[in-house]
Amino acid sequence: MQAQVPRRFPPRDDSGRDPAFSKFRAALLTAAARGDVVAIRSATADTMRLPEEVTLSANEFLKQGVQQGQPWKAMQEALELGAAATSETVGGCLVASAFAQDASHRTIEYAPSMSIAERLLPADQEVLVHRPYDYPVFDREPQPRDVLDDLLGGQYGTAVLMDVRSVRGVLVENGCWIETVFEGSVVETLSTAAIDGRTISPLVKGGILTASLDGGTVTIGKVRVRTTDSVSFPQNQRYLVFLGLYPDPDTGHVRLGSDPLMVRNNGLLAVPGSKTKLTGLTLDDVKRLARSNKK
Repeated sequence: MQAQVPRRFPPRDDSGRDPAFSKFRAALLTAAARGDVVAIRSATADTMRLPEEVTLSANEFLKQGVQQGQPWKAMQEALELGAAATSETVGGCLVASAFAQDASHRTIEYAPSMSIAERLLPADQEVLVHRPYDYPVFDREPQPRDVLDDLLGGQYGTAVLMDVRSVRGVLVENGCWIETVFEGSVVETLSTAAIDGRTISPLVKGGILTASLDGGTVTIGKVRVRTTDSVSFPQNQRYLVFLGLYPDPDTGHVRLGSDPLMVRNNGLLAVPGSKTKLTGLTLDDVKRLARSNKK
């Protein structure tokens, strides 16, 4: 009796029909070749499944792979199989679904040991950089006046009206992070912070002022890179800014304590996307509280 030969799927690769998959595969193999755990984990979907016998987390599994040369070899072999246009998940299809993410747009975690440029992949078009912060937790949502009072009473208590002519993103922390730099001129100083006898250098009306804000957007080669909480601040606008006493260690610029607010007559407007807690206040409110803090 002749043995039955198991039915097999035909050896074919339909992934060439999708340019996005080809770019994704090339980018992932490049990351695997250099053992970039951060880039590979950023490219993986949250639904990525590991073999049942693996008790490690996805991050631990990938880190162990760097040390042992695995799973890079298996990943390369699977990705090179490509993917068949079928509802069955076999060969490369299983890997493709496990690593399903738009190859040209992805999010990476902040890594202080490796510059953003080093972590970019050939297929990248836009990359978001996420950096976790420990934000204060309040029993109740702080009111705008309370937030303003805290700003004016602390190291960011120098409130200035500034005509901003230039807004640009710059790489800092050895290329691992982004800040937004505002350049313009001083219109009016509403208050000046003083802590332990330290004050900011005197600001002259019409004088040049350069200040930086955490987060922003830059272009590296052809890739647009931005932090996840970045805001697009329009140029050639008048802003209310709160300046810090201590300069930025990377740029030497004055630090901003909160997102700048656009000034419209007596009103203060938040730029779309801004997380400022000062909305609802007027310029007169700021001046009035600044005067009371001087007493």
